[in-house]
Amino acid sequence: MPGMTSEKQSRLLASSCLLFAGEETVETVLVQLIKTGIGRITIVGDSLTICRMSDVSASNSNPDTVVDFRKLNGHDLEDALFKGIDLVIEGLLDWQTKLRLSDLCMRLKLPLVHSGSSGLRFQLFTMLPGKSACLRCALPASGIDDFPITPVERDTFSPVATCAGSIIALEAVKLLAGIGVQQGNVLWKVDGLRGDVETVRGLDPRNDCPDCGRAAIK
Repeated sequence: MPGMTSEKQSRLLASSCLLFAGEETVETVLVQLIKTGIGRITIVGDSLTICRMSDVSASNSNPDTVVDFRKLNGHDLEDALFKGIDLVIEGLLDWQTKLRLSDLCMRLKLPLVHSGSSGLRFQLFTMLPGKSACLRCALPASGIDDFPITPVERDTFSPVATCAGSIIALEAVKLLAGIGVQQGNVLWKVDGLRGDVETVRGLDPRNDCPDCGRAAIK
């Protein structure tokens, strides 16, 4: 594959990814990351989500990939969970936890791939500390400023979830292997009903933000 040298493949096999599950999108992400050969994938979610993702993992096993599971208790996010992690991917249904996860990844200088979906629409954003805005700044700047107080329902249309999950997996591989262009300050909005794709650019760190401001993460 163009750009994938043996050295970059080794980086991919040695990498570790933290996957916060909830949306159906994340099931496609898991399958694609296992097939690609990410070294270790830790799936975080509630009991029902872990059970579902365990079935997905078992039916798509790869001897090069270790998959383990951690239960997320409410809004608890402990620093120890992120030790040795190279990339965080989230498809959470709880928007308050999404924002707290953004804050934590920015503080720990960990790349975060965000996804949010509703019906036939979804958005994707790769947050690179020092190079891009945090979720709290990027989403309102993209016209997304409705953050539900309570968790939302799983209502994504399966073809849309599969499409979004594949793009997320591609971004993850690019980041972990160090290939291609990293979309650090770009948010994609995809409307499956209308067939529109909107690219929101220029989502750089805001100097007045305590989370993504460059002074905050030096």
